[in-house]
Amino acid sequence: MMRRHRILSVLLSCLAAAHAQAEIFSRVEANSGVTILTNVPVDAPTQGKLSRHAGTPGTPSSAVSPVSFPKIDGARQSQLDGERRDILQTELQDEQQALARATAHKEPNDVIRRHTLNVEALKRELARVP
Repeated sequence: MMRRHRILSVLLSCLAAAHAQAEIFSRVEANSGVTILTNVPVDAPTQGKLSRHAGTPGTPSSAVSPVSFPKIDGARQSQLDGERRDILQTELQDEQQALARATAHKEPNDVIRRHTLNVEALKRELARVP
């Protein structure tokens, strides 16, 4: 009896997995060039070309940017990176001060932990800025 139950469970699991496969469609937004992936086909002509993706859910599609995708030159990207770095450094200083205040005022451990994690996250993010 137990063996039949196991076999039945395995068969049902296999059937459920086979049924879980879905068709994945993509469309490219005409205005922005953004590719939208969905399981619902869209037939509206204003929404861009619709194509069917083969494969299973969770399978990454190729990461090709459209020709119309906006490009940023090196100088502008450096400027944006500098601005990002400045913002992150300001946030880091503010969070370090909040951590010092929380520690000095003997705030609850969850408050101190939140500030500590925020400081660590901001340091990681700063390390990623070129």
